[in-house]
Amino acid sequence: PLTASKEEKSVAGQAIYSIADGLLAICLANPISQDCLRGIIELAPQRVICLDAAFGGNDQLKTNTVLEMKSHGIEFRTV
Repeated sequence: PLTASKEEKSVAGQAIYSIADGLLAICLANPISQDCLRGIIELAPQRVICLDAAFGGNDQLKTNTVLEMKSHGIEFRTV
């Protein structure tokens, strides 16, 4: 909902937004670091949204991220 809480956090030196008390994490950093992605996983949100361009064409990093998030029960999407 539009009234959901939001909080800006720093993970591995990159800004992320925690929405609805941590249920959703949004990272608009470009490029995104692997350390940031792992830090987001440690926060254990239900969903994560990142920019597709943040992976800079590194399909291996994106695929590994998808699999790692899935193994932790996190829904991962890129836009």
